[in-house]
Amino acid sequence: MMPAGRHAAERIGQGRCRQNFDRTRPAAFAAICHRCSVHTTRLPAWKIGDQEGPQLRVNCLTSKTTSPEAHRLSTGSFTSRPRKMAPNYGTASSRQENAPNGSADAAHEERAPLLGKQEHGSVSERLRRHMTANVSTAWGDLALLSSYIITGLVDSCAVFIWGSFLSMQTGNTVYVGLGLAAPNDSNRWIRSGISILSFIFGSYCFSRYHRHLGGRKRWVMLSSYFVQMLMIVAAALLVTLGPKTGTSGPVTVFIAVPIALVAFQSAGQAVSSRVLGYNALTGVVLTSIYVDLFSDAQLFAAPTQNVQRNQRLAAPILLLIGAFFGGLWAHSEVGLAGALWTAVGLKLATTIAWAFWPAEPEEAS
Repeated sequence: MMPAGRHAAERIGQGRCRQNFDRTRPAAFAAICHRCSVHTTRLPAWKIGDQEGPQLRVNCLTSKTTSPEAHRLSTGSFTSRPRKMAPNYGTASSRQENAPNGSADAAHEERAPLLGKQEHGSVSERLRRHMTANVSTAWGDLALLSSYIITGLVDSCAVFIWGSFLSMQTGNTVYVGLGLAAPNDSNRWIRSGISILSFIFGSYCFSRYHRHLGGRKRWVMLSSYFVQMLMIVAAALLVTLGPKTGTSGPVTVFIAVPIALVAFQSAGQAVSSRVLGYNALTGVVLTSIYVDLFSDAQLFAAPTQNVQRNQRLAAPILLLIGAFFGGLWAHSEVGLAGALWTAVGLKLATTIAWAFWPAEPEEAS
């Protein structure tokens, strides 16, 4: 039987409900949650204006439902009456209870910690939505074009010092063919073969990483570039702390492992171009870009009228800039280590950019 009197219900946070029953005459009531069978606790009588009545509270902490219809509360009456408390004359609690707004202040104090948890949960929820949202492909070409600087930087320096490419596998394939024709002339074909195999394995791993975990999800893009950066860091540490190497001599761990790490992460750059929908901007190939650029019917159109032409024009220019600075590092005392640490800084900047990259319009709303 439903009790007479005023019935106010308020839902605070997920999986938590509160229900207050106020009556103008002293009585006692019980409430039970149909979903989890949690009983209420009876509280002593308190003042509502100039009338007296009990207050019952239900705090259901076990239910996880978010639907008010699925989580209903029913009430029934007790046969016994609540024991009246002795008045606290002259105390702060009695003055608060006798005050006209004492009930509102008490309710506010009750809700304060719960609302604090709700705000904390809302921040976590916003962060979760931010990290799981798909990043927008708009201006995604900027992140891919930065890869051409890294490619030119490390490849120019590696070819000068080790005699093999780390990212562009067309030249490495030629070196392997030359080495198979005369395997005893040099071991450059072995270094090129290590780079090719690592690039192939990296393409296999990064493509499945994006395919199975969410493609353009922000945390997937961010973690992918973070792994690429860590691989360049490991290669830079080996080159910095290891012995001095060159084009001659055996292929040691301090040569083979850095080649494999940088080639593996270069495959991640190429896979990102497929994920973002800019298939031409792989960061490792220029031949097809030259063909598409100079065969474009709108080659001389205004800059705002041919975006793809702008991308194809920027790619070789950026790779040339990277190769220039890689050559400067190669002729310096720092050598390949300087080029690799510069690549780490560029990769770190791109990784941070993915954390704040705009989401797709429909998900950003």
